[in-house]
Amino acid sequence: MTTNNQQLRNKPLARFLVRSVITVALVVLGSWLLYHNWQLRRIRYENYSFTAEEAGKLKNFPDAQYAYGMRAWSRGDAQKASELFRQAVSEDPFYMDAWLRLAESEAALVHPEKSKKILMFADDLTAGVFRWQWPQMLLARDLGMDDIFLKNANYLLGHRKLTQDTLHLLDLHHNGDTAAVVDDLQAENFVPYLKWLMRWGRVDDSGTVWQRIVKEGRPDPDVVLQYTHFLVGKKKVLAARDIWHFKYGTKFSASRSSTTAAVSPWW
Repeated sequence: MTTNNQQLRNKPLARFLVRSVITVALVVLGSWLLYHNWQLRRIRYENYSFTAEEAGKLKNFPDAQYAYGMRAWSRGDAQKASELFRQAVSEDPFYMDAWLRLAESEAALVHPEKSKKILMFADDLTAGVFRWQWPQMLLARDLGMDDIFLKNANYLLGHRKLTQDTLHLLDLHHNGDTAAVVDDLQAENFVPYLKWLMRWGRVDDSGTVWQRIVKEGRPDPDVVLQYTHFLVGKKKVLAARDIWHFKYGTKFSASRSSTTAAVSPWW
């Protein structure tokens, strides 16, 4: 009987202790969440003071480390930037912007092999994702990685993304050598390149691309029409006439064969 009474007296005490422990745990958790959310608010609005104390408090937040890394990069401190970008990707292995900045900073530190390995990793991880194709393309060109550079260029052109910028960069990459650019392009991207050349009024260069378009098959009638109008506007009337005949399959003058006129309209 005494034992039973003692157990009954201990039950309220046990419940009180359990509830007290739970309450303390919830208070601690709530306090931590309040502090954590306050830190996240600072990161969300990029309200950084860039002090050593703040850096220590935010060392586990990849976005904050990235922001600190960008500040170091803008100040020309590639070594510090590299450390901070590396810290960011260690916290978030899929932080692609930080990976690419890390590759860029490693290249600035004359560590090309490290930079190339990072770029290859990033390229494999983001294959077919438009968001990072352009920055990867720029970095690949700087590192001499033509395979990634040209793959991304054709991807962007094929999806009609950043077409003008991509073609301008390709033209710059080959020092204005149109034939070299065409050799690097997939056939589906010949027409965007032709239109880009027309936009810049490069008549002779456009002829090089036109020849490749014709070799790939019969051009789209709308493209033929646009190109004919372009040639007329540049006073290349004979070439425009022959291309126009080519569109409708009419006969050429006896002095020129249809094959020659279709492929080489520059007389």
